Amino acid sequence: MRIVLPVSVPVPELSRDVSDLLPYALADQRRVAHEADQIAAMHRGRLCVGLAGAPVAGLQRAKVHEADAGRVGGQPRKVGGGQERGGGPTEPSQPVHRNRIETRETRDDAQLQLGRERVPRKQHKSEKREEMWASRVAAATTRCAAVRGRATPAATRRHADRHPRLFRAEHRGGGLALSSVAIGCFRARDPAALAHALRSGANLVDTAAHFGSEKTVGEAIAIVAAEGSVQRESIAIVSKCGHILDKESLSLIQSNSTEWAQETILLSEFAAHCIAPSFISHSISRSLLEMNLESIDVYLINCPERLLAGKLKNGSKVSSVYPFLKRAFEQLEIEVETGRISYYGIASNSIANRDTPDFIDIEECVRLAREVSGEKHHFAYIEYPLNVFERDAVEDSTGSGAKVLAEIAEEHGLYQLTQRPLNVIAGGSVRCLADKVNTIENDESKVTAELTTFFERVAELESDLLSLVGDSNEDIATISHFIWSTTLSENLAKLLSSNAFATQHYISRTVLPSLKTDTHALLASFSEPPADVSAWCDSYSESLHALCDAISRLALAREAAMNAEAAGVLAAMAPSVVRAWRGAVSEAEHGAAVDVHAVPPLSDVAIRLVRGALETKTGGRGGTVLVGMRTREHVDAAILAGSGDAANADDVESAFLCSLLD
Repeated sequence: MRIVLPVSVPVPELSRDVSDLLPYALADQRRVAHEADQIAAMHRGRLCVGLAGAPVAGLQRAKVHEADAGRVGGQPRKVGGGQERGGGPTEPSQPVHRNRIETRETRDDAQLQLGRERVPRKQHKSEKREEMWASRVAAATTRCAAVRGRATPAATRRHADRHPRLFRAEHRGGGLALSSVAIGCFRARDPAALAHALRSGANLVDTAAHFGSEKTVGEAIAIVAAEGSVQRESIAIVSKCGHILDKESLSLIQSNSTEWAQETILLSEFAAHCIAPSFISHSISRSLLEMNLESIDVYLINCPERLLAGKLKNGSKVSSVYPFLKRAFEQLEIEVETGRISYYGIASNSIANRDTPDFIDIEECVRLAREVSGEKHHFAYIEYPLNVFERDAVEDSTGSGAKVLAEIAEEHGLYQLTQRPLNVIAGGSVRCLADKVNTIENDESKVTAELTTFFERVAELESDLLSLVGDSNEDIATISHFIWSTTLSENLAKLLSSNAFATQHYISRTVLPSLKTDTHALLASFSEPPADVSAWCDSYSESLHALCDAISRLALAREAAMNAEAAGVLAAMAPSVVRAWRGAVSEAEHGAAVDVHAVPPLSDVAIRLVRGALETKTGGRGGTVLVGMRTREHVDAAILAGSGDAANADDVESAFLCSLLD
C-alpha cells in the first residue's frame, strides 16, 4: 500500500484518538516511498492509493526507487565512540537487498499499458482496512506536523558548552557530544519532568516502544523546542523495538494479520518478541508517530537473546540469533538511508557475560554489520546493565585476563549506554539504591509500635468472623482464607530482611488482590449479605491495608538505613567520590560551603562509581549512564551525580572489593 501525503501540514496538536495508527508519512518524499514499500510488504501489497484514493502508477514507484538507489551521502562523520561512520544517507559498500512487492494495482497498470482492459475484482477486506488507515493517517497528519531535525555534532557541542560539568571532552570525539547521565524513560509519565532534565543539561533520552513513554518524550521535546530553551538538534533520541506486550500487536500475531507474525517468538499469552525487518519498519513508524518526530537518532534492537526463550508460531525453536540480527541490520541500514534513523545498535542483558547460555557476542554483531554495509556501517551503540553489583561489563570475574565488554566496545568504536545504575539484582533479588523522595522518617521504633497495633486489630477481626458466618464445612472453608495476621507475622522477618521492592511487590501482587477476591466471595455467598458481614468486610479491608502499609514503611526504613550504611562505607573507600560530590553541591548552591562531615547519598556514590569504571576501561572516553527521571526530584539528584568528576580508577578498584557489594 502506498500512502502519499502532503509535504507541508498545519501545526495543531495531534489528538489522542489516532495514537494507534501504524503508518506515518514524513515530509521527505523518499521516506514516503520507502514507508509505502514497507507497509505494502506488511499487508501483502493489495492496494496502492493516494490521498484521494487514486492509484499510484508502478512506473512512478520505479522512478522513486531509481532515485533512491542513486543517492550518495556526504562526508563520513564520527559518533560518540570516535570511530568514523558514514554521514547521512549513503550507498553501502555492499548492497542491501530490498524486497520488491508487485501489487495487484501495478499489475493492472501494466495491463493497461499493454492495451488490455482491467478486469474489475471484488475488494479484499484487508484492502478496506488499509483504505481506512490511509484516510485516518491523512486526517491525523493534517492536524500535526512532526518536530523536524535530528541530533548533530555542532548543536550537541554547543549544548555541552552551556553545561560543561555534565560533559567530558573525551565524550565528543568529533561526533555527538552526549551528557554523562541521561534520561531513562521507563514508566515516565510527566513531560514537565523530562523537559526539566533537558533544560538542566541532559541531552540523551532513552525510551522504547513497550515503555509506554514515547508520547511523553514527544511532549517534552515539543515543550523545550517551543520555548526555545533546547534545540531538537541538541538532543539524541534513543528508542528500541523487540518486546511485544500490547494487546493490539499480540492479537495481530494470533490472527496472522501481519507479515511478521510467523517470525515472532511467543513467550507467553501476554508477551512476544520479534525483530523481523517488517516489524522493525512498523515499530519505527509507530515510534515516530508516538513521539511526533521526523527522525530517531539511535534505534536499538532490544534483547535479541529473548528469541532463544520461546518458540515460533510453527512450534520450532530458534537455535541462533545471528541470522535474525543480520536481516535486522539490513533493514536498519535501509532506515538510515531513508533518514528515519541515524544510527543503530543493540540493547541486551546478555552481552557482558560469556558464561550465560544466551550470550550475545558483540564482536560477531560488528562483523555482521560490516558484512551488510562495509566499514561505513551505522552499527554504533550498545546498551547494557552496569551498576556496583552487576559489574561483568567492566570486571573480569574469571581472572583469565580476557578483555571485558567495555574494552571490546571501545576497540570497535561503539558508544556505550549503561542502564539500571540504581535498580540492581543482588543476591537473586532486586534492590533499589535510589534515595526515596518524600518517604517517612526512618523511625523504626514508631513504625514497629504501629505494626503491633495493626496486627492485633486484624487478628481480632479474623476471630470475629466465625460468629458471623457459622460453623458449617462451607463456612469454615470460607473463613480459612482470612488468616493474614498469621501469614504475615510468620513471614515478617523474611519480608523485612529482603528489600523494600520485594516486600511491596508481594503486598501489591499477592496480599491485596487476594483480599479483594476473598471478600467479594464472602459477600457473594449470601443471597443478600447481612449488614454486620458487610461492615466486617469493610473493617477488615481497612485494617489489612493499614497493616500492609506499616510493613511497607518499615521495609523502606530498613532499606534506607542499609543504604545509608553502604554509602558511608563506599564513600570512605572512594574519597574522590566525596570530593566530586561536594564540589557539585557547592556549585549547584552557588558556592555555598558543604559540611565537611556530610556523606553523599548512595545513589550519587553508585552513579559516580559506574562513571569511573566506564572511564577506566575506555581510556577516559567514558559513556552515558541512563538514570530514571520520572520526577523533578529524580532529575535534580541525577544531574548532580552526573556533574563534575567521576570516581578515579584507584577508588573504583577499592570500592568494588568491598564485601557489601558481593
